[in-house]
Amino acid sequence: MSNWIELCRAKSSLSSVQMDILKAVMLCLPFVKELTKGEISVYVPKKDKSGYLQVLGANDNDLSPVKSALIADSFRTGKAFNQWEESDIGGRGLRSFSVKNGKETIAVITLSYRLTLPMAEFTHLLHAVEFCISYGRKFDPAVWRKLTDEDGVMIADRFGRVVFADDIIRHIYRYFGVGSLLGRNIFDEDLKEAVTKETFNKKSPWEREMTAGDKIVRERRLNFLEGGENKGYLIILADITSEKKREQDEKIQAALKERIAELEEELADIKNSLAARKLVDRAKGYLMDKEGLTEEESYRRIQRLAMMNRMTIKEVAEGILRGKK
Repeated sequence: MSNWIELCRAKSSLSSVQMDILKAVMLCLPFVKELTKGEISVYVPKKDKSGYLQVLGANDNDLSPVKSALIADSFRTGKAFNQWEESDIGGRGLRSFSVKNGKETIAVITLSYRLTLPMAEFTHLLHAVEFCISYGRKFDPAVWRKLTDEDGVMIADRFGRVVFADDIIRHIYRYFGVGSLLGRNIFDEDLKEAVTKETFNKKSPWEREMTAGDKIVRERRLNFLEGGENKGYLIILADITSEKKREQDEKIQAALKERIAELEEELADIKNSLAARKLVDRAKGYLMDKEGLTEEESYRRIQRLAMMNRMTIKEVAEGILRGKK
């Protein structure tokens, strides 16, 4: 993170406020990259107004004409653009996104991707990326934690209607007894009919866990708002049944280890107590024989010596027995 910040300070025309805006946006870019399986680059205006400075992404000294035009058009208009570029290794899509401070475009983010889905489906992912870049800086950075192979992606429009759901999401909802998701509303109670328990995370209000049968699912729901109006929803679901079982097993093992340690400590205390009692009895017997004291007088002698010398009764008894030798 610090490398691009130093680069911006030295060579870009961005103000400190604009850099803070860009810094917040940059937090979501690893998430965006995993969402689309594409490559991300970031460009800012140079300080001398001679062009644009690349501050993130693979070294791009030799920009293709298509990408150069895309970046320039995005800076000029503040709009997102999409192009398809053919090369020797096949076609790839190029998408630009603008980062704004008010009406001014302060940076352009480009996404280079190869289609792994039908274009109609991938377009919904591109819209989700635009949401992340436009509104995502308002979210808790923890929202952007890494996507894993267990995470499924679902996208809903501003009305809550599902427009995209990948294979993982469809598999989870089939377990919930839900067939087709497309066109369904994410607030439809029928989608949660099989859910027997919901647990919301107070520290992360955008996250909850749902239990259905023997399956536990974690949901991250990103609500993209602008002026109080919903622009869309991005929902990440993961089957965490195995994770929860492992956590429970670890808790049980930890509790067992703690209990075993407690029992061992109790046993050691009992053994020490018995050993100490035997020492004190032997020391009392020695004092009774040598000095003609009664058993009670012998014990009081040992107590008094312990208090005077700030020692334990066991230590005094050991000292008396050592003197005997």
